[in-house]
Amino acid sequence: MKKMFFYALMILGFTAMVSCCSKQNGVNATQKEEVAEAVKAIYDHVFACYGNGCDSSDVFNHRYLTKEYYHFIDSVAHYDEYADCFDYDHWVMAQDWDQPKYTLDDVFLSDSLTSRYWASITIVNLGKKTAVHLLMMQEDGRWKIGEMLNDDWEPRSEYDHVYWCCRRVEEGNGEE
Repeated sequence: MKKMFFYALMILGFTAMVSCCSKQNGVNATQKEEVAEAVKAIYDHVFACYGNGCDSSDVFNHRYLTKEYYHFIDSVAHYDEYADCFDYDHWVMAQDWDQPKYTLDDVFLSDSLTSRYWASITIVNLGKKTAVHLLMMQEDGRWKIGEMLNDDWEPRSEYDHVYWCCRRVEEGNGEE
C-alpha cells in the first residue's frame, strides 16, 4: 500500500511539474500574442488618424509610449534650440508622409526577467520601406513602446540620436 501511495505521489508530482512547465510556456506565448495585438492596435490607430486628424502625435505619444520615453521626447521637443533634433515624425520615421502602412514582421522576447519584447515592423511610406524595432514594455497593465530603433541609424536608438544632436547644439557644434 505504501508503495502504491509513493507511486501515485510521484505521478502526481510529475504531472504537476509538466503542467507548470506547459503553463509557463503558455504564458510566454500568450504574452507574445498580447504584444503582437498591442502593436497592431497602436499602429492601426496611429495610421488611421494620419490625414484625417482624429488624434495628434502628442496624443499618440502620451497613450502609447512608456512614461519615461514620453517625458524624454516631450522635454526635448519643448526647447527651441533642440527643435532641429526632431527632423522627422517618429511614428512614420520620415519627414513627409502619405497614407503610410505597416506590417508586423516579428515579435520576440528580449528579457525574460522583465518581460520585455521586441516587435519588428516594416513601415511603407512614399514608396520607401523602413524597418523599425519597438521595445515593448508593460506599464500600468498595458503594453507600451519603450524605445523605437530604426535600421537607418545602424541601429541607433532615438534616445541616442536626440542625445547626440542636443549635445552638439549645446556645445555649439551645430546639427548632425
